Amino acid sequence: MLFIVTLMEPLHAQNQRQVQKFSIETEPVAYILGGAGITGSYQQGPWTYSIEAYGELTVPESQHGNEGFTTGLKGVIFQAERFITGTDGFYIGPEFGVASAEITLKSTKESTTHTGYSIGLRGGYHWNTGLGNLYLSPVIGLGYTLNNKDIELAGQTFESWPFMPWGTVGIGWSF
Repeated sequence: MLFIVTLMEPLHAQNQRQVQKFSIETEPVAYILGGAGITGSYQQGPWTYSIEAYGELTVPESQHGNEGFTTGLKGVIFQAERFITGTDGFYIGPEFGVASAEITLKSTKESTTHTGYSIGLRGGYHWNTGLGNLYLSPVIGLGYTLNNKDIELAGQTFESWPFMPWGTVGIGWSF
């Protein structure tokens, strides 16, 4: 049996290198939060390289934890993911992002914008549904904002935490 597996490994590695595809994906969570988002990806073998753009997401107070403030986000994230085995299934990889947060104090309507730069780690699972090239991809991650700071508006402080855990599900199509 080991002999057969040894003979098949070069064929498996060759098939990994031959996989090339583009994908377009969206995340319903972005729309639930009042915004929009789209991701474009290119897969070469076990590696996928993506750029994601999202806009005008309204972060719920329960997420940011600052009573009396509203927060809107828009940004761009660059991602690289590697499938753990093969060219499908579980994956992990780094991400680098730039986001603009508009923070508004509800009582005075005073607002300010802060641009943050982040790095992070993401991991998930790519599942082909069997419906053409439609796939689902649940993913979780942890981001770290490099230039994190608290924001002062009208004598009140919007406290921010540099670490941001998150999770979502991508719905996409490969071609």
